[in-house]
Amino acid sequence: MARTTISISTNALEWAMKRMGQSPRDLENDFPKIEEWLLGDTSPTFPQVEALAQALGLPSAVLFARSPPDLPDPTKSFRSLPMSYRRKLPRHLMKRIIAAQSYQISTQEVFGPENQRLNRKVLDAIRKGKNARHAAAAARSIFGVSFEEQRSWNGDAGEALAKWRTMFFEAGIFVFLDALKSNDVSGFCLYDKNFPIIVLNNSHAKSRQIFTLFHELAHIGKEVGGIDSLKVDPDRLDEKHSGIERYCDNFAAEFLAPISELKRLVHNRPDAKDIEEIARSLKISRLVVLRSFFSEGLVDRQDYSKLMQLWIKSGSNSGSGGNYYNTKRAYLGNEFLSRVFQLYNSARIDNEDASRLLDVAPKNLEGLRPRGLGI
Repeated sequence: MARTTISISTNALEWAMKRMGQSPRDLENDFPKIEEWLLGDTSPTFPQVEALAQALGLPSAVLFARSPPDLPDPTKSFRSLPMSYRRKLPRHLMKRIIAAQSYQISTQEVFGPENQRLNRKVLDAIRKGKNARHAAAAARSIFGVSFEEQRSWNGDAGEALAKWRTMFFEAGIFVFLDALKSNDVSGFCLYDKNFPIIVLNNSHAKSRQIFTLFHELAHIGKEVGGIDSLKVDPDRLDEKHSGIERYCDNFAAEFLAPISELKRLVHNRPDAKDIEEIARSLKISRLVVLRSFFSEGLVDRQDYSKLMQLWIKSGSNSGSGGNYYNTKRAYLGNEFLSRVFQLYNSARIDNEDASRLLDVAPKNLEGLRPRGLGI
């Protein structure tokens, strides 16, 4: 049986090879038909496109672009972190960052060159706020979610994350999930003035992902990419880089658990049980509540250190396995997935385009069709 091939852009392939200083001879051992692909005489299979893109250090979407994109060096996106840290980013994390660039390209293609949804009031509140607490209060007001409403939500942290993710989409900020192999990395964001995106590590607890979501929102508001990592300790960074990381941590904590509201929930100095109950009611990490109380002097350093170590160790998910299609749907999100299928159903894009945008083999496209949305 012949394997299904998919057309790529010869211009994009030629540009990508030139960018990496690669000739057909350099690649022919792994890709014997590279010359034919360059001439457009034959086309690769989808797995071959993925392998070729990886060899060239680029998102696979680039190889379908009609004209070469203005694609920045991924490490330059994270100016808030010291170069010494950026240079040591693990290879597997770099691959996921490159994949995220592909998502960013896809969102621009699916939703048009201008992101009409982007709520610049939220980003302006973060950028112009006199401090993280002030910015968080302003941003919460714009999102229109009161502290009481957050506490009243039914369900668990997974359902709360889904609510926040939908609100972010409505504000024009795209949120994707991925299984990052770096257990210390909870997520990252890629800044763009029109299409900022956030990627969360689905291997971490949902409550931790919620904190990372707002940590990265603060980065976007400050117009710089970021990585939420346990290895990035603001206390060990120089003044230039520590300021933005502290700001993002404080913004996320104050947005999700305003200290003024937390104080109303306890009568005396809070203990571990108090902190756990508050975190459960807010569908957030216990660490967020613990840090807030510690910063206000309501938890002493000894208890803080003990609980911090205990809860960090228990902060990962049980696993990221399961049905391929369900996992892929969760990673892409209903809103993005639905929009691609709307374009596909109306014949504005074909099977190859839809597969490319969703980063799946064409044979798997129908299996991703959203359920219960009339699409």
